[in-house]
Amino acid sequence: VSLGGPPSLASFTTEIKIEAWVKRLSNQDGTIFSKNHPYYLGIQNNKVTGAVYVQDGGGWIYVYGTTDLELNKWYHLSMNYDSNELRVYVDGIIDGSIPENRQIYPSGPGVWMGWGDPGINQYFHGIIDEVKIYNEASPPEEVCNDSIDNDCDGFIDCADIECKDELYCI
Repeated sequence: VSLGGPPSLASFTTEIKIEAWVKRLSNQDGTIFSKNHPYYLGIQNNKVTGAVYVQDGGGWIYVYGTTDLELNKWYHLSMNYDSNELRVYVDGIIDGSIPENRQIYPSGPGVWMGWGDPGINQYFHGIIDEVKIYNEASPPEEVCNDSIDNDCDGFIDCADIECKDELYCI
């Protein structure tokens, strides 16, 4: 789905957070959300991946998750960049990270959901829901709390998931 080229989405140069609920119906690679030059959230080799296109000769900087994503299961996926580190999350748990401190390239062609623009060209085979884009990254503890209420206690907290780093749990 083409979302055009909203100018407000070109202004993210220092921080960004993209999150979405997804349910995969195929093992094919796919794009969840992209703005070619400067950011991307998708699935490659059955794992979450995120990328930012940085200035100062950096080009695309990718981070890859490590969790194998199953078919027909809902996941909350997120990509965060805070001008210090690029991270991807699966259900609120940090799944991959890479240090990076350059600014995001401030422009690029249209915005796409479920398909990557020329160069990525990967349709998402499944369901995408509740896509959100923020002009600031969330600290890891906040992403952890954005995830799933697994124990159905009415609170989304790190008791609901197995945090990899207990410093981020509340």
